[in-house]
Amino acid sequence: MRVYLAGPMRGKPDWNFAAFDEAEARWRTAGHVVFSPASMDRALGYDSRTGVSDSHLRHVMTMDILAVYNADGIALLPGWQHSSGAAIELALAQFLGLPVFD
Repeated sequence: MRVYLAGPMRGKPDWNFAAFDEAEARWRTAGHVVFSPASMDRALGYDSRTGVSDSHLRHVMTMDILAVYNADGIALLPGWQHSSGAAIELALAQFLGLPVFD
């Protein structure tokens, strides 16, 4: 299964990359393909110290939305309820009829 990880990033220490990395490792160990915003941000040149600037937010959210579209399910990290980005990702996943793992 291809799983997208959704959770809070902005306003969290180190952009919450550690929580995303931990969740990604658990899902991969269970044999799944994982779309992690933290890993995708790193691939774009962002890191946990700098995060994503407001001017680049549209670009990373586009990548995240495409990842949700290509996923088979979405896994919600703790605190997702306080993230406007995760709410958008969850709404798209629900619209697409993807299973939600909380």
